[in-house]
Amino acid sequence: MRDLRFGYWWLCGGIGLLVYVMYATLAPVGPAPAFINDKLAHFLAFAALMVWFSGVYRPGWLPLVAVFLAAFGIAIELVQARLTYRSAEVADALFDFAGIGVAWIIAVAGLGRWAEFIETRLLPRRS
Repeated sequence: MRDLRFGYWWLCGGIGLLVYVMYATLAPVGPAPAFINDKLAHFLAFAALMVWFSGVYRPGWLPLVAVFLAAFGIAIELVQARLTYRSAEVADALFDFAGIGVAWIIAVAGLGRWAEFIETRLLPRRS
């Protein structure tokens, strides 16, 4: 993990996001509103997860984070395939991977330091 004052809490937030994504993708739902594109939702969810964890973990850990998130996406699709009220699609996993990849590039370009920025600029230590 990065050297963060609130690293534990940032990690807990990331775990909360994982739980939310798992719930959102596995819970029974009615028809989605027309303005929500399923593939875009997959892309954005996994991009958000990658950016979040890039702020918590050092850059050297990003390949492992990406592999974990890709496996998480595949696991979701495998579980969906077993559910009568959900359907699994290879395209969903591909959009998960695309979100992870784009977010990795964005994280390496600088957004991966978001937690450090918040802790140093917005929540400075009191002296």
